[in-house]
Order: sequence, then structure tokens, then C-alpha cells
Amino acid sequence: MMKTFILLLAFGFAVCTQKISQPGKELIKEIFSHSSEVKTVDGLTSKIVGGSDADISEYPWQVSLQLRNSGSWYHICGGSIINSNWVVTAAHCVDGSSTNNLRIAAGTTQLSDTSRTVRTLSRVIMHPSYSGSAAGYPNDIALLELSQSLSLGGNMAAIAVPSTQDFTGSRCFLSGWGRLSGSGSSPNVLQDVEMTVISNSECTTRWASVNGATINSGHICIHETGKSACSGDSGGPMTCYSGNTPYLAGATSWGISTCSGSFPSVYARLTSFRNDVCCYNFQNINDVCTPCEIGTVSPQDGRCLPCNDNKYGYKCLNNCICNHSERCDVKVGCIRMTVTTTDGGNKEYSFTSQNVTTTYLFRDKASNSNGK
Repeated sequence: MMKTFILLLAFGFAVCTQKISQPGKELIKEIFSHSSEVKTVDGLTSKIVGGSDADISEYPWQVSLQLRNSGSWYHICGGSIINSNWVVTAAHCVDGSSTNNLRIAAGTTQLSDTSRTVRTLSRVIMHPSYSGSAAGYPNDIALLELSQSLSLGGNMAAIAVPSTQDFTGSRCFLSGWGRLSGSGSSPNVLQDVEMTVISNSECTTRWASVNGATINSGHICIHETGKSACSGDSGGPMTCYSGNTPYLAGATSWGISTCSGSFPSVYARLTSFRNDVCCYNFQNINDVCTPCEIGTVSPQDGRCLPCNDNKYGYKCLNNCICNHSERCDVKVGCIRMTVTTTDGGNKEYSFTSQNVTTTYLFRDKASNSNGK
């Protein structure tokens, strides 16, 4: 059975810019500007179908990613605020566009709202293994560094990146400004729809009849007949809850071009890219993520790797690579930790940063009169 699918990108005009990419072995590739035509790939698209008007209080992390063309700005994709300086979106949303021609709009559900908060971008970081031509569009995720921090609060908030949650069987929410049908118009007001996350095995089965629709562990799928993401929803959030805490379970990637809901909508699974997001050199990323754990060390490329001597080692602020005798304080930078044992058998932990040392004394549990 031959069907077509498309990436869920909103615009149809081509953008050509000079390609300038930074070489190296980074886990995340920095793209300052690069060239290609905006592609409509057989079979994939992005929008909200079967949804309703949303309130910004429900999705304060939702942003509109916009592209400048001929002096005007156009909504092309969605994105999610993960802290005051960074937004997550889909790689195919920015592939082929100059950073200078991209911006985000936040704090509103209406694209026409003149009171919205707008930020240009200082960096676009695409996953180095993203491929717009490979089956299933693997690693379809990108990080956007804002040129000016957002003042979070009220209509703007960060959403947490999940650590291990699978969310299969959960009722989750899609949101975006995508088309209301495969050939329909795009709304001015943010739309949302509630659907059920399905397992990757079920997703694979449902897409089995479509050539090139490959599902892997980096995907998370959501499905309900008559409901779908569509063109213009790409990069936007799949919001799932654990208790009362919202999590960014996925970033909209691709689906069937008719947006009929007959096939699952496919998202980049954020748990698969958590280390890419959390262990890169993001200032204050600890607001929503946890840095690399004890027993790992982060080399220049930002990955968390085993640390042989089981000491602290993170990549910190200002490109500081902590030594194995240091730990990372996300707010400050690398802090040197020393441990000494006193004559009484107690341990003193000293933390030194910027030539200021703070010492803490920890008494042995069995040192008191009760032997506790």
C-alpha cells in the first residue's frame, strides 16, 4: 500500500542561505546558518486536527517559531521553553534556515497578539545525527538559544524534560498552530487535543503499510481516530503529566499528510535525548534538568561518560570542564571538592570556588554516646 507522509512544517516557500557549520565531534552540532530548500517529504505533515482553542495558562511553555521572508515574519513551527534561555523544537524546522531569519514568540495563544514576547536566536543547535532523508526522520530535535533571556512567570514557564517515563497508555496533549485539516487553513489561536500514547510496537504495526515510515526508540507515538498533528505543529510539545507535573514527552515530528488521524502522530521522544539536552553547556539547565550524575564525566562534546575514578565531573558554565576532583555547581561553575579525615575520624568536605572555601564537618554516625 503506497501512501504519502510529510514533516509537519508550516510554510511552502524555499529559503536559500550560505551554509556555515562548525566542524568537530560535538554530540550536538552547532549550525549558525546553512542552506537547503525547505522540503515537503512524501507522507509527513504537522497540525492540530480535531482539537479546540487552548488557553495559555495550560501551555505557558508553548512558543511559535517564526521565519522571516521578504521582510515579514511567518509561523512555521512550534517549540517548548525548557528554561529562560533555551527552546526545544524539531530539527527539520530549522534545517535550511539562517539563524538571523528565525525568532520565537511566547506568552500568548494568538499569533496576531502584539503584546507577545519576541526573542531572536543567538544559536541553533541541531542533533548531528538528524537526517531529513533517512526513513523515520531519526533524531529530529534541535535546541534554540535565545539572544535574550525570557522573564518566566505568568504566561511563560519552562516545562520539565522527563528522565525515564515511558507514558505508554497515558492521556497526553498536543498543542500548536498547525492546519485544522490536511488542506485546511491555519488558526490564529493555539489549538490543543487530548490523545493516548501508544507503544512503539503498536505504532510500528499501524505504520507498516507506509513506505519509509520507520519507528525507532527515539520516537514516541500518539493516536486517536479523527485527531492528529498537522502542518505547522512541528517542533511543538506533547505534554504528558505525572501527578500534577507536566513533562515534555515529545516534540512533533511527522505524520500522515492528510492529517486524518488514521495513522499515529510521531514525535521525537525526549527521554531518548535527555542527556543531549541536560548535559550540554546550558546555563541554569538545572532549573528543569539534572546534570550528569556522580561517576560520570563530560568531555568537550557534552556527553556524559563513565568516570573511572568515580569522582565528580560535569561540563559547567562558561565551557568549564570540571576535573575529577571537582563537581559542577550549575549556578556558579566548577567547584573543587576536597575531603579530609580529622583525628576523631570525622570527615571534612571543603568546596572551593573563585578562591572562596566553605568547609562542612560531617561526624561519623557511631561517634555519639548512643552509638548511632
